[in-house]
Amino acid sequence: MTAFPSREHHAALCEKVKAQAALSDAERRDWHAYVYGWRRVLLCNSERFSPVDPSGQYFHASRVGLAEGFFRLQYQPPRPRWKPPVNAQWEAAE
Repeated sequence: MTAFPSREHHAALCEKVKAQAALSDAERRDWHAYVYGWRRVLLCNSERFSPVDPSGQYFHASRVGLAEGFFRLQYQPPRPRWKPPVNAQWEAAE
């Protein structure tokens, strides 16, 4: 499996979960980090528990932060660069 977080890694975990295959402890930790990261970006929910982890047992802040950054790059377009407003009076004076 590829490195966490990445599209390939996330897709491989999704396939395992859909097939109801057993996850190792490391895979379970990564899966929950993706869930928490996704919830932070798309639901604006920063709680330390989720419907699939009601006790928050699998919440690991550092992993969740990485997953959150991964999803922000995918789902939120980069902000446009700031441009100073054009002042018609200044342009007319030149």
